[in-house]
Amino acid sequence: TEADRAAHAGLVGTLGEKALWLKVAVG
Repeated sequence: TEADRAAHAGLVGTLGEKALWLKVAVG
């Protein structure tokens, strides 16, 4: 459903941000 896609997109976005911050922190 649209809600499921929105939740999935939010989860992926959150994981992506964490991965990006980790990459930046590790340098």
